[in-house]
Amino acid sequence: MEENDIDWLLVLIIPGVLLVMQLVVGGLLTWLIAIYKSGRVEALDRRRAQDEKIEAIKDDFHAFKAALPQQYVLRDDFIRVMTGFDAKLDRLAELIGLHRRDP
Repeated sequence: MEENDIDWLLVLIIPGVLLVMQLVVGGLLTWLIAIYKSGRVEALDRRRAQDEKIEAIKDDFHAFKAALPQQYVLRDDFIRVMTGFDAKLDRLAELIGLHRRDP
């Protein structure tokens, strides 16, 4: 082979090899980017689902807080009411006791 034939062979082979390498690297990068984007989309979907669950729990908690005073009595309120009730009961017992002694 002549020297001139080798030069033409190199001129044709080197760009071909470079083109194949570029296509392979480009394909790999495209594939990696697609995997990254799909993973990111899945992560965002999971986060949205968690945010919706958190909002539902918050709504349930606020409804519970709103219904709490209607369903339960505070300790201080109970003591105040029972003290008044005891005072009335003691007064009633005194009146009954006085009424029995008077005959």
